[in-house]
Amino acid sequence: MLEVLSALFPNDWSLSAQDFYDYSTIRRLADKIIGNEMNATPSLKDDQEFMTISSVPQCQLPNINSGNILLTGATGFLGIHILYELLNTTNDKIYCLIRGHNPDEKLHQLLNYYFPFLSRSRLNGRLMVINGDVSQDNFGLSLSDLRELGQAVTRVIHSAAIVSHYGEYNDFYRINVKGTQEVVKFCKEYGKKLNHISTMSVAGNYMVYDHELKKFTEQDFYIGQDYRVNNYVRTKFEAENLILKALDNGLNATIFRVGVLTGRYSDGQFQTNIGQNALYRQLKAIFMLEAIPYDFLQEHLEFTPVDYCAKAIVQLTQSNNKSIPVFHVYNHKLINVGEMLPLLEALGVSIKAVPQKSFDSLLLSISTTDLGKEILSGIITNLNINDTIGFVSNIQLDSSQTIKYLRDIGFEWPDINGEYI
Repeated sequence: MLEVLSALFPNDWSLSAQDFYDYSTIRRLADKIIGNEMNATPSLKDDQEFMTISSVPQCQLPNINSGNILLTGATGFLGIHILYELLNTTNDKIYCLIRGHNPDEKLHQLLNYYFPFLSRSRLNGRLMVINGDVSQDNFGLSLSDLRELGQAVTRVIHSAAIVSHYGEYNDFYRINVKGTQEVVKFCKEYGKKLNHISTMSVAGNYMVYDHELKKFTEQDFYIGQDYRVNNYVRTKFEAENLILKALDNGLNATIFRVGVLTGRYSDGQFQTNIGQNALYRQLKAIFMLEAIPYDFLQEHLEFTPVDYCAKAIVQLTQSNNKSIPVFHVYNHKLINVGEMLPLLEALGVSIKAVPQKSFDSLLLSISTTDLGKEILSGIITNLNINDTIGFVSNIQLDSSQTIKYLRDIGFEWPDINGEYI
């Protein structure tokens, strides 16, 4: 699909990768191009039904920071690093809910890939694999098995999600929203503390009705942002909304909004399916193109190493005695694009800054070649090149409260230096 978008680039049509799912026939795509499209996906209810962080009452339930843990999404890039951090820093049993055939083998294969030095003998019976599906009623478990699980754990870390940035809405809804509903139901029924992994992407890319710069803090939820930018963001936004509503009805929960995950700081190890990572594809494409617009020299890139992110989340779950409802878990130590270019130059990657018109002309000139299509497929999710590289426009992310809290418990984000690059 991205290859198709690359081939369509010279036509200057307003198509995105998501449009191929929302308008799934040639006829509907043609209507979209000429402006006759109908609404493609279900819409959320009226904006005034969205929760606000300030309206959520302070949780009166005790913060549970010890005891056995139910972890969903353990086979994901962040999930498996959270699992490793829990194994390293606690003595608790971790129950991993994993769907599909041979879930135990699937998990241990990934553990062997990411942590080859972690032998099964070292787990000492602390890793419990449950064959279940977070999106099914009662996780697809029998009532007796569900009750046994409810009695065995004291807290939940909900990391399961579809994290692709395009696809069928119903697929995203099933995992990201319905799955969260099932986790909330489990936590309320058995009185468990919920730690929900969300994304900073719920902040959107721009304000829909207001063009002025606006901060998005831990106290913010819906501020008028374009939360419908894609089905991933949309359904993670919906999931947060239902958790905030549940907080108003007695749920004990904390939301962790995670930033742009990158390779481990310790050794650079990246996710197994690196080719599906948007940031990696974009950077690789720019390296191959060897050019970037002048305007981007003043922009900043975020690198949140996955091992540090997992450490931050686990430390916050263990120390959140104030029952703070939302944390922004991303590396605020951004790197300026202009400062990054000399670091790349030292590594043999030469990228020159050019005027925007020259950059656009360069893209057009290569768009019909095989190499050009490969490059374009790495940076195009929308045929407007200004929307492809992932920079925030008029929404400024803020994590001041989280930074202070992390420093108080002895955690500091790393500097993104030449060695890490």
